[in-house]
Amino acid sequence: MRKEISALDLYYIVQELQEIVSGKIDRIFHPGEKELLLQVHIPNKGKKMLYFTGSFLYFTNNKPEMDKPSGFCSFLRKRLENARIKEVKQIGFERILEIVFSLKEGEMSLIFEFMPPRNIILVEKGNILSAAEYREFSDRVIKPNEIYKSPTSKVNIFEITLNRIEEILEKSDRESIVKCLAMEFGLGGMYSEEVIFLSGIEKDKKPIEINEMQKENLLKAIVELKNKKIDPKIVYENSKVKEVIPFFMKRYEEFETKSVESYSEVFRIVLDELREQIAEGELTKKYEEKIEKKKKILEEQQRRMIDLELEMEENSKKGNFIYENYQKVKETLEVAKKGELKDMNKKEKSVVVEL
Repeated sequence: MRKEISALDLYYIVQELQEIVSGKIDRIFHPGEKELLLQVHIPNKGKKMLYFTGSFLYFTNNKPEMDKPSGFCSFLRKRLENARIKEVKQIGFERILEIVFSLKEGEMSLIFEFMPPRNIILVEKGNILSAAEYREFSDRVIKPNEIYKSPTSKVNIFEITLNRIEEILEKSDRESIVKCLAMEFGLGGMYSEEVIFLSGIEKDKKPIEINEMQKENLLKAIVELKNKKIDPKIVYENSKVKEVIPFFMKRYEEFETKSVESYSEVFRIVLDELREQIAEGELTKKYEEKIEKKKKILEEQQRRMIDLELEMEENSKKGNFIYENYQKVKETLEVAKKGELKDMNKKEKSVVVEL
């Protein structure tokens, strides 16, 4: 399964997020440095919790464990709690989500950047108020009082034309059309493969080799993807999750699939399952480490016991030997005290006695 959402994934998710428009922020939580949980009260629907994990975004029913609020979280609570959501939108064809809030004093935007290094940024009238992480890039700065600038992609799939497709293919130096679609069109691997299926083009074909009819087929396939009705599914292979998809895809027609109510729900189910597996794995690993540590201690103690038993046996032999020759040893020591022994080494304080 993918490790993060693509720009096209975000496009489909934003369609589902329209249900929180007009909702009011009840509470804000900051589970991790690049994570945020928004608790929203939606009129006539009740409470919804929107969870931004840095790589994914979905509705959840469970709050992750959290320490006391961070400074960033406290700042957001002060500014946005009780604010009403006016708009939810994607910025261009980017992995950037903007939630616009209405307040008494005007509007503010909370911007979620899904592309690495990922960030959460609070903006008012175009100016940055605060962010989960302050950064400087070659073309933009994420710091308070700076104007917020989003990175811009070379291609906007939502506005793609046949002429633009021709221009990109002519300039591309990618070794295959599928890689060109993934990297230069910004579709990512999964959607690039689907465009190839829909257009009937060999995926290993070089971009420069695509003919006019195939270029038209590419445009039709891209438009078809954009206009597809959301019908999310989980794809399984050998009873394990292989992928999550927003609708039926030809490339997965031979796989087992399970329909889910919403695309956000797909990510929640799969990621919660993976999180449980990871947690179980970490717990197992901790126990295994403890057991291994105890084993090493036990082995060391067993070795020490063997050494002590050998030492006791040797000392017992010495003791028995001395006991058996006690009278001779006693007489030798008395003579040694008088300094009358020839084989006595006064420097080392030793006596050689032949018994």
